[in-house]
Amino acid sequence: MADSNLRQAALANTMENFGYVFLKELEGLFIDRMDQNEEITAKYMNEKQFCDVVGRHLLKQVYEQIRADEPGAAAV
Repeated sequence: MADSNLRQAALANTMENFGYVFLKELEGLFIDRMDQNEEITAKYMNEKQFCDVVGRHLLKQVYEQIRADEPGAAAV
């Protein structure tokens, strides 16, 4: 949530459109941290249902938190 690009994308877009940016970043995060938890990364990358559930859950949490933290951000 501290990433300025993600914050800008969340504030400027609907949750659906933010999802395109967020899910790509999330995948990159899993890959970057693969050496720390190879099992969860493999599950995220190889099991579509798990990937979808995790992605949707985190997308909603991050989007809502960023918008809640920003004064004047309209709910979309």
